[in-house]
Amino acid sequence: MPRPFFHKLILSTTLQEKKLRIPDNFVKKFRDELSVAAALTVPDGHVWRVGIKKADNKVWFQEGWQEFLERYYIRVGYVLVFRYEGNSAFSNLLGGSKLNNCINWGGEVNPQTSKGVNNQAIRGAMPPEPKKRGRKRKVDPNLQESSAGNVDDVDMRFRCYESASARKRTVTAEERERAINAAKAFEPANPFCRVVLRPSYLYRGCIMYLPSCFAEKHLSGVSGSIKLQLPDGRQWSVRCLYKGGKAKFSRGWYEFTLENNLGEGDVCVFELLRAREFVLKVTVFRVMESAGLMHQSH
Repeated sequence: MPRPFFHKLILSTTLQEKKLRIPDNFVKKFRDELSVAAALTVPDGHVWRVGIKKADNKVWFQEGWQEFLERYYIRVGYVLVFRYEGNSAFSNLLGGSKLNNCINWGGEVNPQTSKGVNNQAIRGAMPPEPKKRGRKRKVDPNLQESSAGNVDDVDMRFRCYESASARKRTVTAEERERAINAAKAFEPANPFCRVVLRPSYLYRGCIMYLPSCFAEKHLSGVSGSIKLQLPDGRQWSVRCLYKGGKAKFSRGWYEFTLENNLGEGDVCVFELLRAREFVLKVTVFRVMESAGLMHQSH
């Protein structure tokens, strides 16, 4: 059974109040277990302690909470997931936006607060754009979607972070932007989609979702496996499952990323070469100049 958890969308009022109220339904079940302080463990292993304030039937994270936000540069629109481990201890994960078909390009790091801290796992999502009434937000059908996920998805993300160490790299905002812009400028003649690799896509046993708009049109007939082909012709067999308008890579995907030295922030362009056999050509735009572009290095 998955451990209990709750998630909170960071609003401007949350930042102004300098405290975070824990949801009532969680408080009803665990209020008596919570002590005067909580231990928040982020995916990179760091533990941050925040004070717990109780008043009537309400509970907040308060003392140390503002410093936690500043340390990890958490802003309006971020979704924080708290998995309860017992004894006032929580595992903390930064989830994605709830907006469908909204790309999470990854965010810049606050240079004044991030020294000495591994921000790889914290930078996995960008805040969603606020919705405007009466107007529909334009969506680029070729961009990777982000999802907040259900209980199983959240538990899977935590297991991914716990199962292995990330391929860590220090990437600047300029390097990320360069890779993204290069990928946007690359438009194959065949149907394609773009995916920016997040930390949760690079752990053994994890899965990676493709944009639903691309999956619905071109991958609905996948029977269990797909071929990923590099520009030089080499291929990898990857398990691909399609269900409910979504397609995901599982077994074989981790090996593909490992053998081709893919890391967080790299942008993969998946181009459909053969529909019947389901062969996707993969062109990679890397954030690290030293690694080069995959379609140029072979």
